[in-house]
Amino acid sequence: MLTGQCKKDFETWLFHSNYGFMVNVRDSVEGNYEHEVEFCNEFKGFPFSMQWGVYQDFFISKEMKVDVYSAKHKGVVYYEYDLDDFGGDKDTMLEAREASIKKANQVYNNKNS
Repeated sequence: MLTGQCKKDFETWLFHSNYGFMVNVRDSVEGNYEHEVEFCNEFKGFPFSMQWGVYQDFFISKEMKVDVYSAKHKGVVYYEYDLDDFGGDKDTMLEAREASIKKANQVYNNKNS
């Protein structure tokens, strides 16, 4: 889902974060980027709903607000995503989450290229 500099920075950040599924092995492979990628591949095996909070934590650590919430207009529920000055509407929570991460990826890469 992430690309470019954002993907590389996320993988490094994830590898050095305190998420339980990596803590036991991390110390023995510190500084080895191939292992960072392996751990990120393990992370990608989780359902997107579980990945969402980790992506959100990463972008918050980079001072980027990423948020998704439900709204209702004339009895119709829809989901909005908000990323600083960018946003949009989607039909499902999953679509809104995916759109917010894709937009955050784009904004991050534009700022860091």
